[in-house]
Amino acid sequence: MKNARKFIRFAALTLALLLAAAALSACSDETEYPPALPESSATPPAAVEGEDASFKAQLYFVSEDGRKLYPEEHTLAYGTGKSRAEAAVNGLLAGPESALLRPSVPAGLYLEHVELSLDVCNVYFTGDFPEEIRAWLTARAAIAATVYAAEGIGAVNVFFNGVEPGYLERPLGTLSPVSDALDVYLRNMEQDYAVIPNLPQGEAVAYETHQATLYFTDVSRSLLVARKTELTYAVDASPADLVALVFDRLIAGDSGAGENILEPVLPAGVSIAAMPEFYYYGERSNLTVDGYATPTPSPDWGKDGASQTPLETPLAPPAPQDGEKAYILDLTLRYGAQSAGVDESLLCAALTMTLTGYIPGLDGVRIAIVEPDGSKRVLCEDYFERTDFRGAVGCGVKLYYPDEEGLTLLAATRIVPSASAYDPALRLSELLSGPADPGVAYPDFTQDDVLGVYVSNGTAVVNWKAGFAGKLRAMLAGAESPIPKERRELMFVYGVINTLCNLPYVERVWMLEDGGKLGAIRELYLGNPLVPSPGLVLEE
Repeated sequence: MKNARKFIRFAALTLALLLAAAALSACSDETEYPPALPESSATPPAAVEGEDASFKAQLYFVSEDGRKLYPEEHTLAYGTGKSRAEAAVNGLLAGPESALLRPSVPAGLYLEHVELSLDVCNVYFTGDFPEEIRAWLTARAAIAATVYAAEGIGAVNVFFNGVEPGYLERPLGTLSPVSDALDVYLRNMEQDYAVIPNLPQGEAVAYETHQATLYFTDVSRSLLVARKTELTYAVDASPADLVALVFDRLIAGDSGAGENILEPVLPAGVSIAAMPEFYYYGERSNLTVDGYATPTPSPDWGKDGASQTPLETPLAPPAPQDGEKAYILDLTLRYGAQSAGVDESLLCAALTMTLTGYIPGLDGVRIAIVEPDGSKRVLCEDYFERTDFRGAVGCGVKLYYPDEEGLTLLAATRIVPSASAYDPALRLSELLSGPADPGVAYPDFTQDDVLGVYVSNGTAVVNWKAGFAGKLRAMLAGAESPIPKERRELMFVYGVINTLCNLPYVERVWMLEDGGKLGAIRELYLGNPLVPSPGLVLEE
């Protein structure tokens, strides 16, 4: 098996050499480096404040007859640190260029932020909620199609004021790009949601299946990671039933496959200690002693009269503003013997993000723990909202480390804060900090060796501190690394280049030392920008 892996890596390297033979970053065979280049008089681009990159995006608008979503190509600008998804949604808000297309996102909605987490994208709006349900459903469908075209992410949640509004007080769930024509999709939604089967006694219960976004964590257990999953339950399930179902799925863990298997945040020994209760939180200026106004019964979830509501009826009132009442869940938990050492901050984050992302109209979650002596310990003063955990959501980025033979670069997925996932300085810092899994890390270099990173016109400029060239030469001659000495320069330089060029707005990398140009360290000439060598990469 090991010989087979080596053969695959060698074949991948050989292909890379053939494809890149004429490129500046090319290699002629397994051990040779790019041919010696004359010293260049070119200088790296200067950092330009506010400079934007651009890309061509397919934005989905409504056809003139209103029957379908139609793609229109736009060239969009987006700054360093921003995702293509955010730029694309902003493009939707700007509207179509063709007079034959209509806007797909209604006026009055303003984009607050876009949050990426592995295979899920969360889009947050504020402003004025649309008067008709058709407008909201259309916007969701257009956003799902547009985000998929821009990022390849096929799972989207759309929030208003941090709340999942739902449809007729039932969950909408996580949306994938719609395959039906728009008018067919809207008609199917009306049929699926407006009519609740009223089966005769003794007949089988009717069930429905929706996509939901659950939040787990990775091996570092420092950030939440989103995962789309299916939930199946009775169509007349109560909000408390949904809480119990989601809770059990969070404990069961990730059902995904492949390299990104996630770990449950909730320990196996934790359980719900009392029936979940839903309240309307009192006005913030006039709270009762325990933080609640007079309890209000949970709203009727479509059992009486919901099927009589026409499609044009607005959704339930949007998330309340400050000073109004908020709809919250009171959740009481009990730890078991297997719950020792639970990270309560991460637990609260996973529960809040998952439950508010699925249960319609839910503003927040109030979480308490029943102690062994029977007393109750509340984990927050009032309740947790999604905004409390904006910095807790992680996004996967790819870093490239060499294998022990120095033949190929291996792609390792690292979970970083979603808000910083498109920051080139963070990518480089993560690469240098290790650990490499898979691959061999670069222990000789750390973030302290970097003066700065900026991007200008597609070029990422990495400014190393004074002494970089000498330190790199020492690494090439050292005895600590298992990588053959003649391969270390190539692996280190292209590990940095391929990592930074994995950012969509970076096409090449130019390395400097203390602001000055570099020459050849061993064989590679660093006086020019270098493009990535994708053939050196073995995706495992």
